[in-house]
Amino acid sequence: MASTTSVLPHARLPLRPLQSCLLRQYNPLHDSLLKQVLIPQDTYLSLQWWASPLHLDSGRLFKSPPISRVVATDASTIGWGAHCDSAYIHGTWNEMEKRLHINYLELLAIFKALRAFEPLITNQTIQIVTDNTTALYYLNKQNGTRSRRLLNLTLELWDWCCIRNITPQAIHIASTDNHMADVLSRRTYNNHKWSLLHSIFVDLCNVWGTPSIDLFASQFNKKCPLYCSRAGQGPGSLGDAFSLKWPQNLLYAFPPIPLIQKTIIKLQESPTTLILIAPWWPRQPWFATLLSLASNYRKLPLRPHLLSQSNGSILHPDLQSLHLTAWLVHSH
Repeated sequence: MASTTSVLPHARLPLRPLQSCLLRQYNPLHDSLLKQVLIPQDTYLSLQWWASPLHLDSGRLFKSPPISRVVATDASTIGWGAHCDSAYIHGTWNEMEKRLHINYLELLAIFKALRAFEPLITNQTIQIVTDNTTALYYLNKQNGTRSRRLLNLTLELWDWCCIRNITPQAIHIASTDNHMADVLSRRTYNNHKWSLLHSIFVDLCNVWGTPSIDLFASQFNKKCPLYCSRAGQGPGSLGDAFSLKWPQNLLYAFPPIPLIQKTIIKLQESPTTLILIAPWWPRQPWFATLLSLASNYRKLPLRPHLLSQSNGSILHPDLQSLHLTAWLVHSH
């Protein structure tokens, strides 16, 4: 089986669970060749890959396909960062992730970057630039046997890539040369300052009309000449949205997630129509009310720049979990 890894693409992936199983139960220096080894269920399932003609009849190209894009990544104890072409992204670790080994975080940073840049890299061969040799080894070898946790993450990463016909190839870079990704991994973003891609906003205006006030904005990311900001600074600012008497005109609101419930309550008290940007999260307590107030809605497309900060230089790290939706809502 090991001899086929040079001619069958991704053959190392289903082989690693068996290797790990043997390493745990069999020592070639002391154990007999006749020793019986128990195969656990997960290892048995991984062996089914070898029974599929679809896998065994495929072959590897003599010449590697050209690199389509380069994704540089890095991880720190604070968070992770990555960039691809002119797109930049970063995120912070939660408390559980902060306790994990840096090698795991480096590989997790690669996986998060690939998922964030999915629309850019699907059906392509991608060069991953990393300064961590362990993450590089696990990615290129399609696993390793020293760390079960790294093994599982690598299997998950490669499974995700195979479904999308993405071929990642990692190369090493010195930490001193991985400057941009390093800076991004140590940078934090403000969860209350995401801005919707302008072309998506224009599309919504073409369908539902142009709003007169942006209820949650700053002078740097406002979608309308008039906007509301708690800071109350800049020309056109009307102050705090919740202190303002909302007019009957069409308004625009992309509130921070913790303020969605409060925004819906304010809408119910106001004779207005609202283009509201909010996640499609049916389990949230505000969702049923939002659905009852909506005359129309559109689920927004997954694009790398759908949400950004700092004039598009920082991208949202996990768009897929938001299921972001534009709602046309009215007070009753």
